[in-house]
Amino acid sequence: YLMGGVIATLHQDLTEARLYIREGIPDEQVLELSRGRLDMLLSPLPLIGDDLEVEPLFKERLHLVAPPDHPLAKRAGLTKADLKGAEVLGLGASYPLHRQVTGISSELGMTLLRDYEGTSLDSLRQMVGSGLGLTVLPDLYVRSEVGGTSGVVVLEVAGWNATRSVAAAWRRGVAYADLYRRIAEYIRVEAHNLMQADL
Repeated sequence: YLMGGVIATLHQDLTEARLYIREGIPDEQVLELSRGRLDMLLSPLPLIGDDLEVEPLFKERLHLVAPPDHPLAKRAGLTKADLKGAEVLGLGASYPLHRQVTGISSELGMTLLRDYEGTSLDSLRQMVGSGLGLTVLPDLYVRSEVGGTSGVVVLEVAGWNATRSVAAAWRRGVAYADLYRRIAEYIRVEAHNLMQADL
């Protein structure tokens, strides 16, 4: 949902580069990067590995979303206290967003449901849209054409300020490090431009 615009620009400006993009589970892809099976990675922080060069790119808001008919979606002036006991869906445990949602749920007294763990942001949004609970979605996903808020509503909660940081990474000392830095800068600019637009 972020890379579409980046890829179009890269094809115009970096005609010598051939990109093969693969989605995956960030924790697993960090291992693949360390083992040389991937050249570069875009992932939420933290990225851990002594052999990695990590380039922080941007910070994005995390939005709490609900089905349109959820009691919290119909309430004006929501506070964090109103979220206590609310049921929340999350991604599987190998995703960094899972760890963040677990922390947010614990802090606010929400219940993280364990009987359903999504494998993608799309599946989470669809499950929330079907009325199974709330979830947390990243800003760039909510703003994207492939993600968005179809079937869900963003809750405006006073004092809600959850964010995540995203970085690019590659192995230290690789021959194409300068190219990876250029690609990382394209990603940073695209994310910044997208997040400047009104939601």
